[in-house]
Amino acid sequence: MFENPLPNARFDADYQQINTSWRKNLSMSPLFVSSQEEELSMDDIEHKIRATLKSLDFSQTQPGAVSLLYSFNPTDEVLNNYSDLIQDQVRDAPPTNSSQMKSLEAYSQLGKRFVKSTKNKTSNYFVRQQERLQKRLRKYQSYKKEANEKKVELYRNYRLGELPDIQIGYMDIIKPLEKLACSDYNISRMIYCNLVVSIVKNSLEETRSEDLEFQDEVIDAIKMNLTNSTQCFTPTIASFLRICFDLNATKFDSALIKKVSTKSNNHHIGIAFLENQLLKHDADDEDDNRSKRIRVSEGGHLRHEKKKWIDLSLLFKEIDEPEIFQGTYQNYVASNNLSKNAIAAEVGMEYARAYNLFKEAKDTLLAKTDPKETSLWDEEMLRCFEQLTQWDDIAIQVGKALPNTDYDKLWEPGYKDFYLNYFMKSFTRLRQGISLSANELEGWTSDNANPIFKFIREALNSTSKKNYLIEHFPCEVSITEMRQKNYNSGRYIIRNSYDSHLNEWATIHPLAHTSRLKKLIELQRMVEVEDYFEFLADIKSSPDNLYKTKQFFSLLCHRYPNTHVDSMSIWDDIIDTRLLFIEDLKDNISQGSAANIATITRQAKKEFLEKMAEAAYNQSIDNVAIKYLLKLRDMDQNDVYRFGLLQQRYVQSAKMAKDNPKRNKAIATTLVKCLEHKIPENFPVDKTFNNRLLMSKIYRFIFNEIQDDPNIFRDLARSGSVKNSINNDPSLLSIYKFADFLEESGYQQFNKIEEKLTKEDEIYTKCLWEFGRYCDDMLRFIQDSPNKLHPQINQKHYSEIVVKNYLKAMDRGSKIAAERFPRLLELIEMYPESGEIFKEYSNSFNGTWMYIQWIPQLVAVLDTLIAQFVFPSIKRLAEAYPNALYYPFHISFEHYEIIKDKLDAKNVENIEQINAMLRSPLKEEFLLELRRLTDPEHILKDFIDFIQSVVSSQDTPKSFVVNAFDQISQLLLNPYNTRLGIIPKAFAIKYATELREMMGKNGSKLANLSSKDITKILNYCESSTQKTSSGSKTGANLLKSYSPWLAKFKIGDHVEDLEIPGQYDGLNIPYPEYHAKIARFDGSVLVMTSMRKPKRVRIYGTDEKEYKFLVKGGEDLRLDQRIQQLFTVMNNVISKNGYCARQEVNIVTYTVVPMASNIGIIEWVDDTKPLRACIEEEVNSKMLFNRMQGLYRAWISKCAPGTKRFTESYQKAFAESRENVTKHMEDTTSYIESTVMRNYLMRLASSPEAFLFIRKGFAHSLATISIFGYILGIGDRHLENFLLDLKSGRLIPIDFGHAFGSATELLPIPELVPFRLTRQLVGALEPLGISGALEHVMVYILQAIRDDKEILINTMDVFVKEPLLDWKKSAIKQAKSQNKVSGSESDDMDGSYGHEVKWYPQKKMDIARRKLDGDNPSEILITELMNGHQNQSYIESLKEIAKGHPNINYRAKVGKKCSNVQEQVKCLIDLATDPLALGVAWVGWQSYI
Repeated sequence: MFENPLPNARFDADYQQINTSWRKNLSMSPLFVSSQEEELSMDDIEHKIRATLKSLDFSQTQPGAVSLLYSFNPTDEVLNNYSDLIQDQVRDAPPTNSSQMKSLEAYSQLGKRFVKSTKNKTSNYFVRQQERLQKRLRKYQSYKKEANEKKVELYRNYRLGELPDIQIGYMDIIKPLEKLACSDYNISRMIYCNLVVSIVKNSLEETRSEDLEFQDEVIDAIKMNLTNSTQCFTPTIASFLRICFDLNATKFDSALIKKVSTKSNNHHIGIAFLENQLLKHDADDEDDNRSKRIRVSEGGHLRHEKKKWIDLSLLFKEIDEPEIFQGTYQNYVASNNLSKNAIAAEVGMEYARAYNLFKEAKDTLLAKTDPKETSLWDEEMLRCFEQLTQWDDIAIQVGKALPNTDYDKLWEPGYKDFYLNYFMKSFTRLRQGISLSANELEGWTSDNANPIFKFIREALNSTSKKNYLIEHFPCEVSITEMRQKNYNSGRYIIRNSYDSHLNEWATIHPLAHTSRLKKLIELQRMVEVEDYFEFLADIKSSPDNLYKTKQFFSLLCHRYPNTHVDSMSIWDDIIDTRLLFIEDLKDNISQGSAANIATITRQAKKEFLEKMAEAAYNQSIDNVAIKYLLKLRDMDQNDVYRFGLLQQRYVQSAKMAKDNPKRNKAIATTLVKCLEHKIPENFPVDKTFNNRLLMSKIYRFIFNEIQDDPNIFRDLARSGSVKNSINNDPSLLSIYKFADFLEESGYQQFNKIEEKLTKEDEIYTKCLWEFGRYCDDMLRFIQDSPNKLHPQINQKHYSEIVVKNYLKAMDRGSKIAAERFPRLLELIEMYPESGEIFKEYSNSFNGTWMYIQWIPQLVAVLDTLIAQFVFPSIKRLAEAYPNALYYPFHISFEHYEIIKDKLDAKNVENIEQINAMLRSPLKEEFLLELRRLTDPEHILKDFIDFIQSVVSSQDTPKSFVVNAFDQISQLLLNPYNTRLGIIPKAFAIKYATELREMMGKNGSKLANLSSKDITKILNYCESSTQKTSSGSKTGANLLKSYSPWLAKFKIGDHVEDLEIPGQYDGLNIPYPEYHAKIARFDGSVLVMTSMRKPKRVRIYGTDEKEYKFLVKGGEDLRLDQRIQQLFTVMNNVISKNGYCARQEVNIVTYTVVPMASNIGIIEWVDDTKPLRACIEEEVNSKMLFNRMQGLYRAWISKCAPGTKRFTESYQKAFAESRENVTKHMEDTTSYIESTVMRNYLMRLASSPEAFLFIRKGFAHSLATISIFGYILGIGDRHLENFLLDLKSGRLIPIDFGHAFGSATELLPIPELVPFRLTRQLVGALEPLGISGALEHVMVYILQAIRDDKEILINTMDVFVKEPLLDWKKSAIKQAKSQNKVSGSESDDMDGSYGHEVKWYPQKKMDIARRKLDGDNPSEILITELMNGHQNQSYIESLKEIAKGHPNINYRAKVGKKCSNVQEQVKCLIDLATDPLALGVAWVGWQSYI
């Protein structure tokens, strides 16, 4: 009710800003506002009026105006004054009628000063005056009464920050809530639920009894109402279910919950209710292991809990979550593999196969299966028919389901809920008759009429049935009336349906997106039916039939459902209705215009059928696509038919399993049809392009198949039809020549289409992209498969096509081409001849902003041979967007300064030119001042580590060391520097003299320091300077304590502007002139508790917004930035996947700006909390956490008693038996429930429905983090490295210090799991678990990335071109341990800042590629363990853990390579949840939580 919390409000006497008008104030003033009346005295009021005014009353300018006093709180004094005014200010109203005007004419006579009034006039005057007085008096009394009701006594004065004493009657709260509830269904539902639940719970508290009799009575009453409900009014059902949920009612029939939830569109609360029941299942089921499938009891009858799982899974399907439906059914319900495979086929949109599997299961397993499960099979079979648009079969099944095929039975509850829908939909479509078999049509006759007519006619005579049909099937009823030429009746029905549709929409829960979307989809069809009736009425009354017909069908041709997302049943509803319009229109047009209108309708019908076939093709529903292609053929659209049929053959061949014996024959048929396919010369250019693109795909597909299995070529060579198609050319009987033929044929398709295209064509950009990708795919194939059969192509020419077409497509705004930009850098390195093409087109490139996304890749190659081709692009970028390039170039420039003596002179010249273009004194100052925010002790330690790594190398220029000393001197060693805050100044006063002595004047000793000297300085740092934390220093939370310059910074004090970093993403055109600039810094900082004590600063921008950043010094944030860049690329990749796009699956990214090699900032994410803090808050007992950690640590210690090194205990633990480790994990985890995290998420949610969305966000983000993290090898995923978004429930990963497998390779206690999937994370997904809520999401994510893996590999190439300093150190260390270099050589490499160690990052990239190729995760883990621990005694134990046990672990049953993505995901989950791997993890990782 209040804008700010009450503690932030002011009620003290000196606060003058309180508006106390209880009558005219439109804002939601506090109810106790009238308690301020004694504080607002006349002096207070006068204080607000200009001193020149002597009176508080303004002169009256309008009749009936009142005093200014009345605009304030009407105290008694004011009201009394107002009553006086009533008596003193009575005036006549202006004359308005003719009689009054005549009475005034007497005054206009000259010479008469007075006019004598008649008695009648005088009497009327006083009557009117008295009436006005009485009216004003009544108004005044009403005001006074209202003021008295709102008056609150003030008994004392209040101090600043003190809350007033408030006394508010219950009625003052209930009355406005009652009014609000009457106007909003959702609010009324919430109020009703809260009242009932509160009454029940209060009654239990008052009686202090465990007797739940009253609660049971309430629940029983709700059960009765739910059972007897016929209307299933949405808010009422939602209220009942919510009350039962809040009262933890467990003994509820799941079928009843499912029924009322579905009928009332309350699916989400129904799901939450059933899940709650499953979590609180009966005591008899507590011993069941719910992580496994629940078995069917004897006789094939389902257990009670299993029935709940069926109803729960069906509810998930109703809200468009078929994957959860599949996971729950397969893991908790299915009693046989046939039904499991049928569900998988249905979810995969293989409806024909799904139907056949369901039918087989029903035919063979009916007697062994519970009727509840077989009933589900029947329902799913009908749904398969619906998606296949086989309405004849549906009509037959509906008739069989009814006793004696009595359609009147459809009004009975047992049939109405399910079969009435299918009856209405099927028989309205069967206009000619019903097909009893493939070649037998039973036509409708007078003796055998379509039952829909009689059914609707009888229903319309019953008010209740009529209302039901209008509410649920308005289009079907209207269409039926249309077919009987009852146009007025049809129009009346469709118009009246809008009210019920709107009412139903208004009552649906705001979070029920699927239910709301279904209503919107229904609306499109309703609108089109109504439009047709209106159109029909217009053409009957208008002579211009042709124009109106063209206009009507033109509108229809511009709106369609989504070809990828909307189901076939939705498409069929729309298209079939439109086809009916065309049929009906023939009977309603005059003979004169019939021919012209027939032309319009024929063209429209052709487009409708094409769109339907296209949607079926995009969704891979072959039966429907072929059905509509045949209809197109019947319309003599042979070219469209042949193209569509070729598409279907291609798709079917590609989908066939490798071991299918018919596959080779299908491929041969597809090739023959492709070779024979002819494209008419007069074909439109877009259709020509689509045909040739399809043909090129077919040639490339067959080429790839021959590479994988040369036996396919043998079968093709033997095929007579293939021989005939290639004119029996004997040269093509060689596999090498045939491969060349296929490649050349595909290439020529693009050449031919390019001849017809112009730049003005809409598909020109797509053609550029597709042609470039075609050539690029072949170049990559040659690059990645050197030992396979290669076609004889001109690779240089292909590379030039790729570079040219990608850049031209980018220039035309193609973002998909922009994603491949890193590939261009790779190509010009492999084929330098294409570099000139790159240089030529990049010079004329207009979309310079597209380079911004790839700045790290661009600046990483400036010291290479291809830099000459890249410099023009970077210079244009520096001119257009210098602020976007400044910081990345600044970091790379530090590296170039070291190695510039080895660079080509031309490269050095260009680098210096770019540096001059970007030079900014203000930014240089800004960077230096940001470094001051790091604690002095850490700055010094980082400097010495840096010196140790570079000065030992002879490659490092002396000037570089001197410059580094100058910087450290400005930061720490000059106590007279006015830029120093009190913290670095205190450090300088205490330690600067001795440090300067050790390093020499101006750092002269640094270049000649021995290892002994460096050790001495290090020891001095550790013993003398590292004693106090920044948090304990005076003024540690003040910005001026570190940098007075930042604290005093103001935008107007400088000629330059400082842009707030992080405003360039390269995804959209930036407009720097509108970017926010730094106006000033907040005076306080937040010091983090981590080891390096980073500081959070608050920046105020010129756009009047606050920007929070975490400043991290002494760290190279390029790794974090590159990880975020890879996350962005992967987000773009998975957004192309249908499921990920529909469900908005992605990872949350944030801005990371490395500003120098040792300083950077990270965007601060508000409204988040570390995962560990969330769990600790929910448990509310730190002692439990300490006890668990102590128990875990004690067990590890027992593995090696007597040892002083904790790492040795772990090394011994690696060899412990699976039974011991599992028992240890069970004992440790038993201290807290597995659902602690779930309970926390539930507390975040405002309702059970909201919880489902929060958990969904949690699960999707967890799946994304897991798969992305696995591919990038991100480790160290302890609970502090996950943030929970407190608004959405999504997880946000932070801190990527260990990436690309370093947590496994480099840590002394290696990580053995691919990602974090510990007990609490799994518990948050209950009762669905991993299989129901997580696994399918992981599969879709990984599949999407593997399908487009080359984009990711190309982006990762920056790690090879510009390795991180930490990687260089690790490479040298690993090279020594693996004897990759000789002793003398390693000495030279040790600490060499400029030495190239590309083999190390290349090895990391190879592992990433293996992950994307589907290698078994256990094999990947073993490789990483061998890289870092191969010489250790415990390596064999680690390898055994990685492999797993064949009888227990899924990964151990899979070969070295996974056969598909689902198998790979199952292996990952198996490894991540293996107690043997978790039980020996580092204690700080907290694998037991």
